[in-house]
Amino acid sequence: MVVLRKRHPRLTVLADASTAAGARDIFGVDPYPSHVLCARPEWLERNPDVARKLARAMKRTLTWTHGHSAEEIRQLMPEHLRMEDAEADLESIRSAIPMFSTDGLMSAEGAEAVRRVLAVSNEKFRNSRIDLRDTYTNKFVQDR
Repeated sequence: MVVLRKRHPRLTVLADASTAAGARDIFGVDPYPSHVLCARPEWLERNPDVARKLARAMKRTLTWTHGHSAEEIRQLMPEHLRMEDAEADLESIRSAIPMFSTDGLMSAEGAEAVRRVLAVSNEKFRNSRIDLRDTYTNKFVQDR
């Protein structure tokens, strides 16, 4: 969005989920759970230690990200992931950081927001009677 707005300054954007405020306005939750670890229940049952380690690594990454500047983050990014326009990169990073969870937990409201988004384009979700409590867990984030 940063690059698009730079190239087209008169552009009217109807919905912008690239900022925390925009995502909150569109999805109705803060933060919207857009970055998650996914696994089948059978895998989690067979690999609880690995799941814990992955969740702990993600939580540490989130904590680290929230504790560092866009400049520090960009400096550590692989060259091939950086844009040529350093200021656009920095602005994108600055707007992304507030969208990331600070604790790594998924809220019931976040799960419902994801269900609503999927229901727009997927008839199976739109017409299903899913118990969302069966679709996510915070167990591995909370385990020590």
